[in-house]
Amino acid sequence: MCIRDRYMRKLYTKLFEDQNVLKDLTTDDRDRVYQEVETHVAFGLYSHAFPKNQSEADKAFYQKMILLQWIDPHWLGNKKDDLKVDYWRSACGTFEDMENARTPAQKLGCLRLCVNIINQGLIKFSNRKEAPGADDLLPMFLYVLIMSKPKMIYSNLNYIAAFRQPNAPMDETAYCYTQINTAVGYLESFVAENVNMSKEEFSKRVKEEAAKQGIDIDMTKFILPKQGKIRATQAAQFC
Repeated sequence: MCIRDRYMRKLYTKLFEDQNVLKDLTTDDRDRVYQEVETHVAFGLYSHAFPKNQSEADKAFYQKMILLQWIDPHWLGNKKDDLKVDYWRSACGTFEDMENARTPAQKLGCLRLCVNIINQGLIKFSNRKEAPGADDLLPMFLYVLIMSKPKMIYSNLNYIAAFRQPNAPMDETAYCYTQINTAVGYLESFVAENVNMSKEEFSKRVKEEAAKQGIDIDMTKFILPKQGKIRATQAAQFC
């Protein structure tokens, strides 16, 4: 745990170590107090705590998403009836909103909106009789993540993990945070085998996209360094 994380945990502990302050509050009211404190702290520290520029990991992930713009959503496991391109653009917009949000709760709210848009779309455009599950959500989440090309995905996930108050309730936002971590981890190591394509054809398509975008690409570095251990630790602290 880094110094920043230890500081934030100590801060929240000190703020609420006197439980008499909260003892007469309902659980919902106590959660609202925690939320207000988190918002106040995050707003005050944002300009100092959130990176002003992409990290090297951010840049690598962003570039990889650019180079995967040719991916057909069917290759990710999405069903034909689920694909209404105009509808999914609204889900892509939530990642831009997340990058502009200032507090962990606001950023998580953008992720929750993205998941809700996907779930509603899967219900609307298919003949499912039951609500979509995680296995239905992930393929479309992958497609939306690729199409949205988030510029600072790691910076945002790290910020959420570091500054989300430790007593945050286990709810839909925690599920959304887990889903995006799963999707990011999948795309870090995304290669030809993931779309049942030969390495030669995959490499050809990536290089064609790179030439179109004016990007120098080294295919030996197309599999990104795994950030999963860092994110898993943060997710455990968050949840």
